Amino acid sequence: LGQEETSTRSDGTRIVRRRSDQARRSTLRTQEDSLGYRSESWFVAADAMVAPTATIGPLCVVESGARIGERTHLQAQVFVGRGTRIGDDCWLQPGVQVTAECTLHDRVRLQPGVVVGSDGFGYEFVRGRHEKVPQVGGVTLESDVEIGANATIDRARFSQTVIGEGTKIDNLVQVAHNVVIGKHCILCAQVGIAGSTTLGDYVVLGGQAGVAGHLKIGRGVKAGGQAGLTTDTEPGAFVSGMPALPHLLEQRLTILRKRLPELFRRFDALEVAVAAAELDSGATAVCSADTPRRPASR
Repeated sequence: LGQEETSTRSDGTRIVRRRSDQARRSTLRTQEDSLGYRSESWFVAADAMVAPTATIGPLCVVESGARIGERTHLQAQVFVGRGTRIGDDCWLQPGVQVTAECTLHDRVRLQPGVVVGSDGFGYEFVRGRHEKVPQVGGVTLESDVEIGANATIDRARFSQTVIGEGTKIDNLVQVAHNVVIGKHCILCAQVGIAGSTTLGDYVVLGGQAGVAGHLKIGRGVKAGGQAGLTTDTEPGAFVSGMPALPHLLEQRLTILRKRLPELFRRFDALEVAVAAAELDSGATAVCSADTPRRPASR
């Protein structure tokens, strides 16, 4: 691995710097042809465990107690926090941040800028101020999860935020604290899921769909783009719109909404016609009252 240098931080943490003897390559490498490669500028705590076949790119940081599995690939500027466990055959692309006490199972792929384990958005209003509630839980990404660029997965207040096996998450998605997402779900770009909501297996959320907090979304639910889910949703439902309604009903309502301006114009014209008819009827009644009656003939 080349020359090793050791230093100690002010808090007592030992830092190991290894300078690789391997020549720099000017061409792009794939994960397979760079197994075991170590950059000249990576930082790994002395008690961290990095598998011999793991790849560590430039300016990566692996903190105390972390573990990096076999054939896992950390590209440039990846941060792995204290006590985090990363399984085998994972691929963390440039700029990924995995904070303390998170767990990634095998074959997890995180695209550039992903943040796993940021604090959940939790505050209590105390004496006129918003006081932060400590978020002391973790995040678990099960095997074969893929997360798109700049998505954020918040750590739980307690216990775990969980992304189930095989789930695929697109760019710019927000998953809040204590959310549990089932297996093989699809979350398209800019989806937002509020805290403590549970998604069953095989759920599909279209782009910019929003899910309110503390809900249960059943297995196999599909939500169209920009849908707003504000209540529990039964398994197998297909919903769309805001608030989310059964898709066919929402489609009918969409068609009717387009007709509303014309319907209002017709209603206004009908009111005018009815008012005119009432005036004519009143005038006729007055004329009849003013006309003298002829005496009845004998």
